[in-house]
Parts: sequence; C-alpha cells; structure tokens
Amino acid sequence: MINVNKRIDEGLNNVNKRIDEGLKNVNIRIDDMKTEINQSTYDLKSELKDDIKELRSIVNFALGGIITIIASIFGLIAFIIWDRKTAIAPLKKEQNEIKNKQIILEKTI
Repeated sequence: MINVNKRIDEGLNNVNKRIDEGLKNVNIRIDDMKTEINQSTYDLKSELKDDIKELRSIVNFALGGIITIIASIFGLIAFIIWDRKTAIAPLKKEQNEIKNKQIILEKTI
C-alpha cells in the first residue's frame, strides 16, 4: 500500500510539475504578447502623430491659399472702385464744362 501511495504521490508531483511548467509557459507567452501589444501601440501612436502633423501642414497650406485668394479678391474690388472713380472724374469735369457752355449759350440767346 505504501508503494501505491508513493506512486500516486510521484504521479501527482509529476502532474503538478507539468501543470506548473505549462503555467510558466503560458505566463511567458502572455508577457511576450503584452510586450508586442505595447510596442504595436507605441508604433501606432507614432504613426498617428506623424499623420496629424502632415495633415496640419496641408490644412495650413490650404488655409493660406484661401486667405490669399480672398485678399486678392478684395484688392481687385478696391482697384475696380478706384479705377471707376478716376475714370469718371474727367467725364464729370467735361459734363460740367458742357453745362457751363450751355448756360452761357442760353444767356446769349
């Protein structure tokens, strides 16, 4: 009977050792997976930061272009208004001269 108990104890010890080794292997795999996931997360964050920087530069460039176009439109409108005033001034002067000549003619008649 002692022999049987001894064999059972040895068998249980062997099973316990195998279970412990299996658990150690599982823990090692879990640790490796955690390390791999952490590295992947870090790499992903780095890529996202780079992509965000690139997007910001593109948006800033586009915004600068839009602002330049809007400023050019306002400049063109200002130039058109100034040009109209300078073009109309001689016509007004000529119109006043014609009115004055017409008044003089009416007075002489």
